[in-house]
Amino acid sequence: MLIGCESRRTNYEGYFAEVLSLIKETAHQSDCKTTIYFRNTVKVLLFLYSTVALLVPIIMTSITQEIGTIPYIITHTVPFVVSYLILMQYYSVFVHVSSILRKVNERLVSLMNVKLPLESDFLRQKYTVYNILGHPLSSSKMENNHLEQIEQLRLLNVRALEIAGSLSAKFGTVIVLIVVAAFASVNIELLELYQSLKLGNLGPLYIVLKFLFAGIKFSFYILIAYPNRLIQNENQHTIFMLYRIKRTSCTLDTNGATVVYNYSFQIEHYISQISNLHDIHQACGMITLDMKLISNVVAAITSIMVVLIQFSDTGL
Repeated sequence: MLIGCESRRTNYEGYFAEVLSLIKETAHQSDCKTTIYFRNTVKVLLFLYSTVALLVPIIMTSITQEIGTIPYIITHTVPFVVSYLILMQYYSVFVHVSSILRKVNERLVSLMNVKLPLESDFLRQKYTVYNILGHPLSSSKMENNHLEQIEQLRLLNVRALEIAGSLSAKFGTVIVLIVVAAFASVNIELLELYQSLKLGNLGPLYIVLKFLFAGIKFSFYILIAYPNRLIQNENQHTIFMLYRIKRTSCTLDTNGATVVYNYSFQIEHYISQISNLHDIHQACGMITLDMKLISNVVAAITSIMVVLIQFSDTGL
């Protein structure tokens, strides 16, 4: 994974460059408390995993005090470091994408209470501008203004989701490998813990380390699933607000107006675009990267642990 990821460095840097351009476009909007919280979470998680990567080998070496355990420690530490660095990049990009979608939703709030005028009102206000020959010119400034705002937000949403989808596609193989490796590692750690507790040859510190190993490896699933859930929540919020905007603007009294038809069509296009983007939350078309991943992993680990414990108890 380390060699493969190093060869794709330009792709990863490209993701951050694309996200940075979107962040600059929304820089005039101040970050909300939620965005600041998740950005600080990235820093805390990076510090936490780095600390674990440094302390665990030292603690294991001091406990065993055998030179033969050094290769064992290296084979556990190196993949762990590579995996958490990859997932932290993945998590960081998705957190920034969700913050951009959050700012898009903040802009949609200003359109939720806008009610388009009746068609008769447009007809009364239609000829208010005259050219140099004295001929009246039609004005559709309000219509164009609302349509342009919706279109700008839609395109911004498209660019953000395209980055998320591209990231899931490029990281797909690596994520599948990490999911499988973490799954096997958690099962092994729990089975070793069960066998050691059964034999009674474990001290309290070793038990804590086993739980720590299992918990840290299981946290990789949270790094994968939770940022995807953030994007799903923002998309659901966007769809909800778009329906609110459509209901507020397109009343029964204005259904016949051309401007309302255009406005309604634009909103429906925006909603269908968001609703049909499911591939961005999948890895290689094999694993769905949402919070269901955690529940599925827990169920699978429980089932396998029951089987392994039964084999262990029978001596097979």
